[in-house]
Amino acid sequence: MNFVIKDDDRELKNVVSRAKLGDKDAFATIVNALDRRVLTACNRACYGHHEFEDVATEVWLGVWERIPTFDGTTAQDFHRLAFSIVKFRSIDFHRRRLRQPGQLHADEDGSTDEPVSSDVNPLNKLILREESEAIKNCIESQADPESLTTWRMKKMEGMSYEEIMDNLSIQIGTVGSRINRVEKIVAGCMEGHGL
Repeated sequence: MNFVIKDDDRELKNVVSRAKLGDKDAFATIVNALDRRVLTACNRACYGHHEFEDVATEVWLGVWERIPTFDGTTAQDFHRLAFSIVKFRSIDFHRRRLRQPGQLHADEDGSTDEPVSSDVNPLNKLILREESEAIKNCIESQADPESLTTWRMKKMEGMSYEEIMDNLSIQIGTVGSRINRVEKIVAGCMEGHGL
């Protein structure tokens, strides 16, 4: 059965309800519906590192652990759950790699020329972490949740406008306006932090 997670979908509520009760087949249905997007998001967040599939597995374990307390009712709520776990598992992945001096570090373009220094400056790491957190907080405080979810689906999951439109049951013009709204907020927040 090919299952697509959409808003206002009774089948979604049914599958999630069954998964919350420990039904592994229902959970497998959810995994099959979102696995490609989770893998894509993990691959991007890990800069194409070969361990991205392990990160995706950690994501699904995290979803399985959290689904009994999941109280969302829409596809958007479920996307938030899954992709917040993608975010945190990817951060954990990078932290583990930073703790391993001498390992090759993949740049955004996938090149791995230079090993991570064993004497990474803790002050620079702290400053980068604080700047990233400040920009994230700036974006989240200014963007409405629907626009932010739409933007994340495009930027983190790599979904097309049509896929987003189908998943959120909104018009394609709404997809574009939500993404543009968040892009302006991102630019303003980055400019406000001197980036």
